Amino acid sequence: MLGITVLAALLACASSCGVPSFPPSLSARVVGGETAQPHSWPWQISLQYLKNNTWWHTCGGTLITSNFVLTAAHCISNNRIYRVALGKHNLEVEDEEGSLIVDVDTIYVHEKWISLLVLNDIALIKLAEHVELSDTIQVACLPEKDSLLPNDYPCYVTGWGRLWGDSGGPLNCQLENGSWEVFGIVSFGSPRGCNTRKKPVVYTRVSAYIDWINEKMQL
Repeated sequence: MLGITVLAALLACASSCGVPSFPPSLSARVVGGETAQPHSWPWQISLQYLKNNTWWHTCGGTLITSNFVLTAAHCISNNRIYRVALGKHNLEVEDEEGSLIVDVDTIYVHEKWISLLVLNDIALIKLAEHVELSDTIQVACLPEKDSLLPNDYPCYVTGWGRLWGDSGGPLNCQLENGSWEVFGIVSFGSPRGCNTRKKPVVYTRVSAYIDWINEKMQL
């Protein structure tokens, strides 16, 4: 897991957010992932847990305000200690320039999360402190409540992996004004991989949870 990777996805069915200082280099379609330009997805975070005195990457996530991160409910375990790494490209470099490590204050897992059925696979992480935004750390835009995108709308998945390392990370969709929304959260896919015929990757639709997100951020 050297560098953050980007995957293109086709959906089946003026702002200070979502505008990276280093615009990503985009392909029409990516299969299997490709290494992204460093810091071109500055809202991408690495959710890490502590095991045997070592921090391990477990899931991705999206910085949506200076102190809140959006991720998947299935990424969260009650018996783990977490931290969030921001501004990262290479996870093997602990003190990477432009990166920041922040402790977790509170984790909100959706009250109706059902792991067996993978329903309401969404969680919100409140950071222990507000982070200072920079060229390498920025926030993504949230979509409007209940909004939908047209079929075959091009979007991009980012994370440190080609499926499993992407869990909890954003499905990034660019608007006409050039800004990027986190329209989905990587939820699950086929055990055979993310490019299996008739076995699509499934995302949590963020626009369906805008009220829930706003409610938790006000607590």
